Amino acid sequence: MNTPEPIPISELLELAGIDALGLLDDGDHAAFVAGLENAPATLRELIIAEQARIAAEGLLLPDAEPGDALRRRFLDRVAGEIERSRASAPARAVSHASAIRQPRPPRLQRARRVSPLWRISSISFAVAVVVLGVMHVQLKQEFDDVRDGAQISMLIGAVGVDDIEATLFDSSSRRYQFTPVGDVGRARAMLWHLPDSGKARLYIANFPTVTGYKLVVLDDRDNPIEEIASFKADGLLSGVDVTIDHKGPVRLAILTDEINPRVMFLARIDLA
Repeated sequence: MNTPEPIPISELLELAGIDALGLLDDGDHAAFVAGLENAPATLRELIIAEQARIAAEGLLLPDAEPGDALRRRFLDRVAGEIERSRASAPARAVSHASAIRQPRPPRLQRARRVSPLWRISSISFAVAVVVLGVMHVQLKQEFDDVRDGAQISMLIGAVGVDDIEATLFDSSSRRYQFTPVGDVGRARAMLWHLPDSGKARLYIANFPTVTGYKLVVLDDRDNPIEEIASFKADGLLSGVDVTIDHKGPVRLAILTDEINPRVMFLARIDLA
């Protein structure tokens, strides 16, 4: 038994819309069913769902079936018009005189009937545009859902599952923004502190990943006197728990962890 040739996705989408409208003949319908069975599961599910939607809503054609009497009247009317058109056509007279050139007004030629193939192609194209448009919207929505889920997961990972509620809703929590020193690009840093529990967490975003970093305490002359935490960046948003045993005003700095460290951020905080 020969394996049927796979149908291209574009043609499968066209056939799907036409099949939903009941316009496929038996041969094309069989080819569509075979192509649908061989399509990837995700594409197959989307096509079936879209066919159901088109069939349920009557997207292109009204949900109406003409009665037998109306169909007969329509066909009789068409047949009558054809007969009248033939009867009113003047008979052609062929004579020697007809060879004499006489000025005649230009004849207007009746446009040819639209080819059935062209009509079917036009309908197929219109249906394909609708189907592809709907599928594009659905795929974009699925992509947005996946992207939003990934962003939420990244945010929860950065904040920490245990601290997410306190970070977002605890009115006693304090946030200290770090001031950049020089050109740090899109890098940002913020310290979150919960006075009641003494918990603190450093959040960083868009830090380069080429080196590690340190959070240190500075003295009055801006010299590092204590290392609070060392950490690495992932280039996105991340957080690290820190322990600060100082009380009152404290000056903090974020340095690169190199032989010649560079000061990237400074902050003055007050840990009451």
